[in-house]
Amino acid sequence: MPVRIVFGTVPEPHLVALISDSSHAPSSGNVGREPKLEEQEQRVTDCGAKPAKSGPWIRWNDGFLTVTASKNDQATTSNFPPYSVFSSTMPIVQMDTDESRYHHLISTNDEPPDLEVAEIQKIIAQRQSNLSELEIRIAELREMLQSLIERRNHEEKIRSHFRAVVSPVRRLPRDILIEIFLFTRDWRKREYSRFNSIGEFLSDPVGPLPTPSALVITHVCSQWRHIALSAPMLWATINSDYVDPDPSGPEAGPYYDQYLHMWLSRTGTRYPLDITFTGAYFGDHPETSLSWLHPYMHRIRALHLQGSLYGLPSSSFEHLETLRMSDFYLDDHPDDIQVSFPSLRRLIVQGDGELIPDPFIPWPQLTHLILDGQMVDPPMLRDILSQSTALVKLHLGMPEDSATVFTTTDDEHILMPHVETLIIGGGIYWLLACLTLPKLTTLRANLSLWPAALYYAFRSRSSFSLKSLTLDGTMEAADVLNMIRESPTITEIMLGIGIGITPMLISGLASPRTVPHLEYLEICSDVYPVFDANTILDMVTSRDRSGKPAVLEPNTALHVRAFRSQVPKRSWDGQVQRFPSYGRTDLFFFC
Repeated sequence: MPVRIVFGTVPEPHLVALISDSSHAPSSGNVGREPKLEEQEQRVTDCGAKPAKSGPWIRWNDGFLTVTASKNDQATTSNFPPYSVFSSTMPIVQMDTDESRYHHLISTNDEPPDLEVAEIQKIIAQRQSNLSELEIRIAELREMLQSLIERRNHEEKIRSHFRAVVSPVRRLPRDILIEIFLFTRDWRKREYSRFNSIGEFLSDPVGPLPTPSALVITHVCSQWRHIALSAPMLWATINSDYVDPDPSGPEAGPYYDQYLHMWLSRTGTRYPLDITFTGAYFGDHPETSLSWLHPYMHRIRALHLQGSLYGLPSSSFEHLETLRMSDFYLDDHPDDIQVSFPSLRRLIVQGDGELIPDPFIPWPQLTHLILDGQMVDPPMLRDILSQSTALVKLHLGMPEDSATVFTTTDDEHILMPHVETLIIGGGIYWLLACLTLPKLTTLRANLSLWPAALYYAFRSRSSFSLKSLTLDGTMEAADVLNMIRESPTITEIMLGIGIGITPMLISGLASPRTVPHLEYLEICSDVYPVFDANTILDMVTSRDRSGKPAVLEPNTALHVRAFRSQVPKRSWDGQVQRFPSYGRTDLFFFC
């Protein structure tokens, strides 16, 4: 079959031929296939004329069409992609020919002769005509493309609708959907205190945090909305804030807060609640009443109160396990407070100012206690701790200026037989002279002054076996090393940026006889690196009884180096345990 060729008015050796017969282009399934031999060479004809006995030949050459004067000649023209789209009726003039004829003018600033000006004007007109036709063709193709795009989008939309019909999510049971909804939410807010201990003192959450994602789920479809609104756990954590109420509104406050009561209504009638309520801070606005809590007292498991409040309901918080008070002031007369907390086990008191114990706190039944950031009278603190005989975890963080000279006799020591974790910070070091903690396994201290004599007397009196030791604040490396050597049962040590890390400390830890059960060591410093990697590797290797060389873990987080023995007792999950917000950290894992 003759191939229709369009060519211009250029000499035959420079003939430009373009296939316009789509039958010679590969089909969609054969794109990239080189034509067969009989397809490779076709005698060029003039737009439907009878085949010439001699004349230009077109052939396939390395993926391009090549035009030659005869079948046996080598190519004398440029190669052209075989699937270019041009109008079969549009004359094409070879650009190279025009440029070569007038190269002496194109490549210089010479003025053209008058005779050549007329020819150049014809070339310009011809090129303009070609461009106009190309623009028309491009516009047609763009219109065709836009039509195809719209059709494709329509098909995608229809397909999406039908795919949704058979989507597995439509067949998920209600309980599985609720689990998915719960996974879309954060369950505990990140809070940083000394040693990040707040989370250890909170009870298990009753539900996820009240973030906007809960409302997003209800807007997906009516079925999801119905399921979400009927799942009390999704709404059981409530945060109500009245720090800056509108004084102009007569119906301001929690009693008239439609959003608060709508959220509460979604929790059902029996599911436990976790409520955070923030009133105005001192001197800003009138205090906010807590009486709205009365209908829900029997369901509240965790309660966090902030600001200046009054009107604590006179009844029993039957199931309250965790009470947290942050910068909290209760403007009720003690004689007017008739409230009980039979299930309270965890108390967290934070804020500035002086600690004034509320009379309704059942100290003897507490197992977890935080008193952080407040000034406290030593005799009052002694009285609180003397009553708190069931404590398992105790966190005391007082201001630096609360340090005092405190003496005690043997008869005045406070025995706390169940305390396993002690966290102390600020100016509270004098407390070590009062306590006897025989079950202590975890000690975390951030002290402005390390009372070595008080600590050794405290350790001797208590006879505890430490497993975990965290130190920060002002402390010399020699004191740290002596303290470690006196505690052979320790399995993990964390040292903060206030600890002086010296070669003596590193060399002291190199001996496997020093804390022989040590599994994990964390050193944080504001100068990095504390020691070069080889020094650390030698120290870790020296503690490995197998003699195998230690390893520096690759691909750790920024400013973190992790060293380990060949077979460490503890694997690393990629997290820094105690000082995630501090400077630079070295981690050590021992066998």
